[in-house]
Parts: sequence; structure tokens; C-alpha cells
Amino acid sequence: MTEIDPFPISALPDRYNITRQTVNVWISKLGIVTQKQGKRAYIGLSDLNELDCLSQHLTEGGKLSDFASISQTPSESALTPAPSPSPQPQPLEMMAMMQAISSPRDPLAHWAQLEKALENNWQLSSSEIEQLLGLRPKGERWERGSFIFIRTGRIGRETSYRVEKKE
Repeated sequence: MTEIDPFPISALPDRYNITRQTVNVWISKLGIVTQKQGKRAYIGLSDLNELDCLSQHLTEGGKLSDFASISQTPSESALTPAPSPSPQPQPLEMMAMMQAISSPRDPLAHWAQLEKALENNWQLSSSEIEQLLGLRPKGERWERGSFIFIRTGRIGRETSYRVEKKE
């Protein structure tokens, strides 16, 4: 598969089977600088390769804190100042990362979450729907699978949608 340069950050959770929060932690820990184009953020192929190596390292049982120390080559450390010691990850952060790495993603989980939103009559923001389905809803009425999303107003700066089920 050929990779595009720059690579969209929004595609990383699916690439590594992790959450967006874990992607942000990895990017932060590796000191990757993202580039913005409009509302979307991107990374370069060299950064993508480093994330691939990190993913492989963690899959093989390595620790995030181990990876940062072994990822620098001698020539890189000569060019860049030594980073200050990073704080140890908090227990909840570690649990989230371990869960994202160790548990395979349930392919039907997003449908169960939509059922839960329907049962509780919750309104979802467009970004929450995008996180669940991978697509951002558009228009007054939007359908996906057996669900219908009806625009109801705003939640902060985002559009909110009520979830209904097709008959």
C-alpha cells in the first residue's frame, strides 16, 4: 500500500487499532509536530514510520518509556539537545494505553453505542458521531446503517443530532 505524504492524523486510530487519545499521547511523547491544513492535521511519512516502529515495539511487549530512549540514533542526539526527563504516565493514562493495545476492537461496538444513545434519548455532537462511525454527518437528516440522525441544534460549537432507528 502506498502512503500519502502528509498522512492524516484522523486515519491513525484505525491504522493502529487504538483510540484517538492514545494517538495524541504517542504523538506528544515522540515530540512529533503536526501540520494543519484547514481543519485537518497531518504528519509526515518519517513521523508515520516512527509511529509504526512504536506500534511494533508496544505490540512486542515494550514500554512507551523504553521506546523514546532507544529511538534516538547517535547522530540525532548530537543535533538536538537532550530532552528533559518526561514525567511518568499517570495510572489511568497507562490503563487506557494498555487497553487500547491489548484488546482487539469490536467491529460492532459502534452500533451498540448508537443503540445506547437511542435508548437514553441522548443527543450526539457531530464529532461524537464521526468518532463512532468514521464519517461526519451532514444536513438536516442523515442515515447510516439502520440509524437516522436528525439535526436538533448545537452542542457548543458543534451540530447536535438525535438518533432514531429505521422502521
